[in-house]
Amino acid sequence: AFVYIKEVIDLEKELAKLAKEQRAVDQAAERTRGKLANKAFVEKAPPEVDQKEREKLEELERRAARIDTYLADLQD
Repeated sequence: AFVYIKEVIDLEKELAKLAKEQRAVDQAAERTRGKLANKAFVEKAPPEVDQKEREKLEELERRAARIDTYLADLQD
């Protein structure tokens, strides 16, 4: 038997929560992109710090994509 998630959750509350999380992830990704676009940061940062920021950006982009999928699924 299938349970439709829309029937179990408060849809408006879940959409608001996801939208808030999406904004936070987008802002964090933008800050990280800014660091990586800053020539001085890239030149002065140790390689492991630079790599950590790149990995952080990849994870933020994956989270943003998942949130987009959740939002699309709930809005259908």
